[in-house]
Amino acid sequence: MRYVQGTMDYGVLFPNNVNNAVNRLGGFSESDWYGDHVDKRSTTGYIFKFLNAPIPWCSKKQPVISLSSCEAEYIACAFAACQGSKTELSEPIQLLVDNKSAKKRENCAISLP
Repeated sequence: MRYVQGTMDYGVLFPNNVNNAVNRLGGFSESDWYGDHVDKRSTTGYIFKFLNAPIPWCSKKQPVISLSSCEAEYIACAFAACQGSKTELSEPIQLLVDNKSAKKRENCAISLP
């Protein structure tokens, strides 16, 4: 409760001038492989930003045990893509995934229809 009382002035600010801002939803996905050494599950995290302000975010354990860091990243990406596909926008959503198993580049972008 001390933390909540000390952070009462914090908040998420949305810009007033939406005419000049890019009306686009973007997301980021991340996971840690074998993060919990007791039950051997990875942790998934994602955040989506609209008008450069975070709207939904999540951090939770994956429901299955991943056999590699690449598999943990794909599970996290799929989980974030399912969350991002719930919105109806005119433009595709850009989902950035930190996947070190990708051979061409570190960050791969996925466009959701």
